Amino acid sequence: MRTLLAFFVLFCLCSITSSGQLCYKYFKLNGLCSTSYSLYLSHYFFYEGGCEERSKVSIGTWSQTNNIIQLDSIGIDTFNVVKAVSYSPSTDSFVLVRLWDIDSVLIWDYFSKLELDAKNSTGATIPCLLSENGTYRFAADCRSISIPKLSHLLKKDVSFNVKQGNRADVYLKMPRFCLSYPDVKWGGGIFNPKFTSSKRELKALRKAAISEKKHKNKSR
Repeated sequence: MRTLLAFFVLFCLCSITSSGQLCYKYFKLNGLCSTSYSLYLSHYFFYEGGCEERSKVSIGTWSQTNNIIQLDSIGIDTFNVVKAVSYSPSTDSFVLVRLWDIDSVLIWDYFSKLELDAKNSTGATIPCLLSENGTYRFAADCRSISIPKLSHLLKKDVSFNVKQGNRADVYLKMPRFCLSYPDVKWGGGIFNPKFTSSKRELKALRKAAISEKKHKNKSR
């Protein structure tokens, strides 16, 4: 079977959003295996690499000296994945939940749907009544929600409280591609901690950042 090899280095992707501010993106596909880096203006990076429904994730900080970019992984216990939970009144008595990634994109239906566990006021587990178009719906007596995939990845409980008649918008400090595979594990360090970008690419990056920022200011 002929091996399919695709290699993309996208240095002109400085997408200024209210939360993420993505600056560098690297993606490599080799057969059934993929590798992806995303670097943000906050100087956090996210790495994901895997094959056939299994992947490893690494998170850390990045720095740049001239055209050399250095990646340094952080410990799993230092990363708090939930940035904020915002509550707003809903149109019915149910409990509604939406999950957003670091780029303000709904996570719900990305490769494999992200499952949520819910408990009522007595601590009993209750099912999700409906999940569509990025919104999860639970019964009115739902009081807490946990995210098993994130708890498994980070080796700690990732949960939040909810309120009857409210919609909870949960904002995560992680891009959704980190959760794309069904089996995701923390990878610790990364294979290649340094890579080089040319002066031409860095100039294009700065130009793209300025252009995107002007476009967004005009559209407001």
